[in-house]
Amino acid sequence: MKQTSMCTSKKLLVWLIGIAGILAAIPAAAQDEGSGGTESNLSAGYGARAMSLGSAFTAVADDPTAVFWNPAGLEFIAQQSATFFHTTLWEGTTYDFLGYTYPTISFGSFGFGIGRIAVDEIPQLDAQGLSVNGNTFSNSEYHVYFSYAKRLLEDITPGITVRIVRRGWSGLVYQDNPSDFGIGIDLGTMFRPEWYGSVWLQDWSFGLKLHNFISPQLNEGTDIDDFPLNIRLGAAKKVRMIGGDYFNVLLDFDFSTRRNFKIHSGVEYRYQEMADLRLGFSNQGWTFGAGVTYNMFRLDYSLGLNDYSEFLPAVHRISISVNFGQTRDELYQLAENERLAEEARILAEMRAAEDREFIARHSELAETYFRENRYLDAIIEYQQILNRDLSNTIAQQMLDSVTTIYQQDFELRQRIAVENALNAELAAQNRQFIDLHFNRGLDFLDKSEYRSAMAEFTLAFERDTTNQAVSGAIRTTRRRMDEEARNLVLRSREQMQNNNYSEALILLDDARELLDGRGTRLNKQIDSLAFEINIERDIQKGILLFEIGEYQKAQDVFKDILTRDAENELAQSYLERSKIETVSQTTKMDDATYRKYLRGMDAYLEGDYREAIRIWEEITVEQPYNKKVLSAIQGARDKIRQRSD
Repeated sequence: MKQTSMCTSKKLLVWLIGIAGILAAIPAAAQDEGSGGTESNLSAGYGARAMSLGSAFTAVADDPTAVFWNPAGLEFIAQQSATFFHTTLWEGTTYDFLGYTYPTISFGSFGFGIGRIAVDEIPQLDAQGLSVNGNTFSNSEYHVYFSYAKRLLEDITPGITVRIVRRGWSGLVYQDNPSDFGIGIDLGTMFRPEWYGSVWLQDWSFGLKLHNFISPQLNEGTDIDDFPLNIRLGAAKKVRMIGGDYFNVLLDFDFSTRRNFKIHSGVEYRYQEMADLRLGFSNQGWTFGAGVTYNMFRLDYSLGLNDYSEFLPAVHRISISVNFGQTRDELYQLAENERLAEEARILAEMRAAEDREFIARHSELAETYFRENRYLDAIIEYQQILNRDLSNTIAQQMLDSVTTIYQQDFELRQRIAVENALNAELAAQNRQFIDLHFNRGLDFLDKSEYRSAMAEFTLAFERDTTNQAVSGAIRTTRRRMDEEARNLVLRSREQMQNNNYSEALILLDDARELLDGRGTRLNKQIDSLAFEINIERDIQKGILLFEIGEYQKAQDVFKDILTRDAENELAQSYLERSKIETVSQTTKMDDATYRKYLRGMDAYLEGDYREAIRIWEEITVEQPYNKKVLSAIQGARDKIRQRSD
């Protein structure tokens, strides 16, 4: 947690240094003003919510008006959204905006907007101030916004807006109707750190916007009109309350190369994510507003004063927003479901391919055994095919045929043995005994009960050690037992990887019973895997004890592991951590040691990480388990590793 806080603090420092460099360039830019240029007619921005907050919206900008206030805010809009804004100014001047936002889960967020201010029915007068035949003219200005934002770092999000500006006149009688358009670029960024600890450190947002970073150039006559660089730096803090309500407190610093510095501030109270009350203040005066949310719709209202409030009335503003489509979380879930479905499809295809390969391999083995008159081996192979694919009619037909041939062959061999025996009565008894236990063995073998099958075949073999059918059945059973033991070892390893240690050990015991002392190499693998499983199980037990704070018990477990596996690095690491946690609760630094610790911290802050480590390691000579010092050393080593990378 401390490393996370330090990392985000460094990001904030880098972010603020970059901003300071930009702000330092403002006076130089202001000196080259030229003879023309003023702020756009649409520089007041859009959105009743933003305007009711005193236009302090740079650090929030979480609706489609972000294309104006800060394009980086597009990344914090959860789903598709559209906003319509309207206000009527003085003398019939209309001021409108329509915006749309489209967020994606992988490619950032896109925004589009169009703003318009227009004055119609302006009387056209001559030099004496008289109407020219009752003619009127109009003036309009359009700004079209194309915006994009993408979170590149963990906490920092940049954004860009490409703005097309068109301004023109119409209805003039004695001259052409001039108009022109230009293209400008606005830049924005947001920094939303994940700070922990006090509630006053949490839920902060910082925003920066460079308006007219590339200024549009308009020429409606003989002079070129360019818009000034405008820089806004904003901060916002969410203050949570019991019950889920909260306040947003916002502050913007507004710099421009061609006007005085402004400060914008606002506070917003949100009740149950359904209703809002807002109050704002800026150089223009006080602003008030409210909002209500119902289902996918939100209605916002603002009442604001203006620079000429002593002459002109307050302005009413209204916004209607609608959120639609799937949210980002829902899109993430859909993408995850699609990924899982694709993985399942690929897994099914792999299993199908494995089944085809398995069936082909065992079919070939079965045919080979059949040609060599090894009928029981052929029967076993066909049974394995049917265990994998019950609908395999060819394997079923071949199994029936080979089983019949095998029974006939076995009976023929038995009759010949009886006929050749000197004692026909004893031979007949032996035949019955062998038939009984041999058939029992086949039944057990068919059920994969190999130990029982081996016991029955052994009884039959002891009665007639020359019986090739019985000896062949014993060889086949042993081969199947070895194969099954290997399968059990593989399954045991899978269970270990899934942390099912008890089940893994049971499978290894079953494998040992099947081998019954045979297969020295496989038995060694079983012993090695059992040792590995027991070590892993005990390590997990020790880690659980460590995580719940039972450090002394965890030490005992890791010590026991190291008596069996002295080179186990994970056990050694957790043993040291357990000792540190146990001792650090009582470890105190005296004044001299603490001053030494601070000297190391000074070296660390200056970037001399090796010197910091050297100083701190002097402390560990006397306090080897001082958690604070050990954590600092680890942090410095991480910095050195990052430099080398």
